[in-house]
Amino acid sequence: MLHRIRNRDFRGWVHPGLNCDLSRPFSSEFHQKINASGESVLHCRGRDIYRVPLEFEGREVNCFLYFFRNTSLSRAFRQSPARSIMKISEKIRGSGFPSIEVLAAIRPTGELLNWNSLLIVREIPNVRELPARGNHVYRVHEEVEFSRAVADRTAEELARFHDAGFYHGDLKSRHILVSGPQDSPSRITFVDLEKAAFIRFLPFFYRDLLAARDLVQMLSSLPEPEQDAPLENRKTEFLSTYLSRRKAGEFRLSITRKAVGLYLDKGSLRQGETVLQAIIRGLKQRFAGKE
Repeated sequence: MLHRIRNRDFRGWVHPGLNCDLSRPFSSEFHQKINASGESVLHCRGRDIYRVPLEFEGREVNCFLYFFRNTSLSRAFRQSPARSIMKISEKIRGSGFPSIEVLAAIRPTGELLNWNSLLIVREIPNVRELPARGNHVYRVHEEVEFSRAVADRTAEELARFHDAGFYHGDLKSRHILVSGPQDSPSRITFVDLEKAAFIRFLPFFYRDLLAARDLVQMLSSLPEPEQDAPLENRKTEFLSTYLSRRKAGEFRLSITRKAVGLYLDKGSLRQGETVLQAIIRGLKQRFAGKE
């Protein structure tokens, strides 16, 4: 259970079992101390990520520290990323899905808007991540092959995730962690929940488009294999398994199938397109074919 804390340095939620000196957590000195005791995983315009051993409930565990920086005024008026991830992860865990364990979600006391925030999560042990391609790919865990067993287990869990009303919003393949053996994975965990949402009461058409967006982002971020069977076959198998596990009627499944199909271009998936861009591209191709 996280405890709400407010002092001169920060305000937010901290697990009582976390033994970490959080004095001046947003200062450059704190960054230097964290970097010296652990490793820098990512440094970019909007965030810094470190992997650091911390004392938690009397023993040392590996943790990830996410320093978020909002880069626009409109985003500064929103809820801080650390808090939103804390809340959605609690919702996911409370619904029976595996998720990250948040140990702290704080922001500076003196800031009126949400410019900076810090999230501390416990590293999930003994997991591997799906292979990935695209921009800003950084390897955190050992890679697992996207085998038929892994693909089927991931599709089943994603279908269950969507049926429960959860949508990831940024489901790159590297954000999917696999536990258990290659031929019989026991658990699938979706991480990097900054854009994740719980939506149950919007029209089903809108929710199915959100599901399609998760599918497209995940499939388009998978790299092509150097050898073995074509990955497109595995993608097709994944989509077929996903649709067969969804608790939805054929009409809704056809919406998802067609929405994903808008991104298909000669057997490959395009990454980075919005739904509107895909529709426009599909219409152009259809009219061009009639000429």
